[in-house]
Amino acid sequence: MSLSRLTVQHVRNLQDVSLSPSSGLNLIVGANASGKTSLLEAIFLLGMGRSFRSINIRHVIAQGKDALTVFGTVDQKGRSINLGVEKHRERTRIRIAGEWVKSAASLAHHLPLQLITPDSHKLIEQGPRYRRQYMDWGVFHVEQSFYPNWRRFQRALKQRNAGLRRGLSTQAMQAWNQELISAVGVIDRLRRAYIGDLLPLAKQRIQELTDLEAVEISYQSGWKQGMEYAEYLAKSQEKDQEAGYTRYGAQRAELALRVEGMPAAERVSRGQQKLLASALRLAQIEHLRQSRGIRTVLLVDDLPAELDESRRGRFLEALRQLDTQVFVTATEASLISNREQWSDQKMFHVEHGSVAEMV
Repeated sequence: MSLSRLTVQHVRNLQDVSLSPSSGLNLIVGANASGKTSLLEAIFLLGMGRSFRSINIRHVIAQGKDALTVFGTVDQKGRSINLGVEKHRERTRIRIAGEWVKSAASLAHHLPLQLITPDSHKLIEQGPRYRRQYMDWGVFHVEQSFYPNWRRFQRALKQRNAGLRRGLSTQAMQAWNQELISAVGVIDRLRRAYIGDLLPLAKQRIQELTDLEAVEISYQSGWKQGMEYAEYLAKSQEKDQEAGYTRYGAQRAELALRVEGMPAAERVSRGQQKLLASALRLAQIEHLRQSRGIRTVLLVDDLPAELDESRRGRFLEALRQLDTQVFVTATEASLISNREQWSDQKMFHVEHGSVAEMV
């Protein structure tokens, strides 16, 4: 799938935007602070219902305006679907194919997005939360049963934690324990299977994009290995009550990354971390295409940051071979060295929030 039409109003410093992107490479050029990243942010809002730059929507809505709107048309397996997001300071409205919907997950289903920014190294450098999000993006798009079970898990976890804080007995919390055990079992099984399928592609992309050797990737469930989760809950209630929350479970799962036997964050440079994270995301895009026939829209902000010309060239060639829709920002078009090799491409210039296609 690809985004064939985009309309943006009142997103940060952007003037009203209306454009028809290429289904291949879309190069967005302009000076720093011109609005390039805000354009990617608008696309992200359309696919995720939220910003990747700020948790406070007040910072995203243009100064002096009450709301922002982003509309788009997605070409999906021979048909076009209209998506719309309207975000006020206190509420969000989402419209898909002419119908109002409540969940932003519906947007993600129709417009799968991947994002690579100068902060992408956080996938490697920061805590397990980032790598759980990475795993769950893939499982969400590949396995339809994941999202309802993830919601079951979140609800049961909240109720069990509330019971622990109130000092309820195991018997009193039996219903929530069973719901938690059931949901965790499904989530763990789906995550484990997904990572198992993804690993060959991930290792291939890592080899192509980085000079790293002996990269190890392993899935960890979030509780003691060799113990069933039901057994863990039965043995841990007293300590969980002392803590006031469920200490271990699917919410503590980890995708451990090691290089030459050491945690990747301690072994590789910031630039290598960014390439490693990018390789992992490209592997997800490729896996989704192979397993479900779904094309992912990839947003790449400030590609040249921290990548020398050689590494940048390898990364751009990997993007081209993916055969997916890509939006790339850069201060100069010359920084995107293999542009002429893309069969389908467009360039847009951003200046003082105004976006214009360059012919």
